[in-house]
Amino acid sequence: MNLAGGTIRSQGEEVRVRTMGRKYTGEELSSIVIMAREGGDIITLDRISSIRDGFEEDPVSATINGDPAVLLIVYKTQEEDALKISDAVQKFLSVKQ
Repeated sequence: MNLAGGTIRSQGEEVRVRTMGRKYTGEELSSIVIMAREGGDIITLDRISSIRDGFEEDPVSATINGDPAVLLIVYKTQEEDALKISDAVQKFLSVKQ
């Protein structure tokens, strides 16, 4: 994974933030380098934050007219045809019912 994370601006400096790779545990997150200086000094995430390794269930539920429902999000590229994708999704869902 290689994603832009935004920009941090101060009076004399602009720092672009980017994330590379994936981290899954608190230990992996704690070793993320936040800042590295020319002299070799580094500041890692665990030096500026408290990291708790845990999991919390997101209580999302959906119903339609009182019946359980599934939320489905379909993405497309600029080159793809939204109507063709919609038709394909509708056909797929009708087979799965």
